[in-house]
Amino acid sequence: ADTRDVDVDFWFPMYTAAVFGRLDMCKWLFGHGAAKDVKRRTCIGEHAARSPLCSTFQSNAKQHVSKWLILSGALCKDDESGNLDIEIMRQDLDPEHPNRHGHVKEREALLEWANDLHRTRTSFLLFLSGALPPPEDASSTRRAISHVQPLDGEPGIRKLIGDYDGSVCGRQARIVRKLTELLPEVFPELDAKQAPRSMANPRSLAESLRIMSESVAELNAQVTAQSTAESSLGSTHRYLYAMVTGDDTYMSDENVAR
Repeated sequence: ADTRDVDVDFWFPMYTAAVFGRLDMCKWLFGHGAAKDVKRRTCIGEHAARSPLCSTFQSNAKQHVSKWLILSGALCKDDESGNLDIEIMRQDLDPEHPNRHGHVKEREALLEWANDLHRTRTSFLLFLSGALPPPEDASSTRRAISHVQPLDGEPGIRKLIGDYDGSVCGRQARIVRKLTELLPEVFPELDAKQAPRSMANPRSLAESLRIMSESVAELNAQVTAQSTAESSLGSTHRYLYAMVTGDDTYMSDENVAR
């Protein structure tokens, strides 16, 4: 079976899996011939081109998919360097781009995630290199020796410890480092573009104000009708009470007239 479906303009497999938050399916497709589709974009009519990463910003429940896509190269240049493509970042992380929902809070969460991964890796490398702080009661200022250094000759020991610790390595580590460097530069650009876009279509703005005005008027009418009904009901109760008991204490001139 074709895991890419190159003839499909919109709902190609990787995009569909990302839309529905199916990380397991994304990984399966990635490992079975559709690795390039993490950067592939939809193309249908006048609709804006969207990548699988764009679709994951529609819901917080898909953050695990967006993180995996990024680590898999969704924002990278077309090479194995791990360097990010600034233009792809501007497109996929733009909250005001048509049909895209990379909201400010989600972008902030993305930067926080990247910083956490970068700090974890930095601490991991320091730990492996033996750059540990000396004990408080140490009489020597010599650098402490890491307890894992005797295992340095064991094949794969560092990767094993890194996997257990949740540390990224290789190309993914470069992606994370670039994220921590470039995201703080890209986000202000996107924020600066937000205000002009909101005023770019005055007709839409006027339409929104008209709908809002009509909603307020309708709400006021409902409140007025409810108040009138409650007032009439109260007057009727007082009139019936006076008729039955002969006590007109609660009868006002206005109520008698009614």
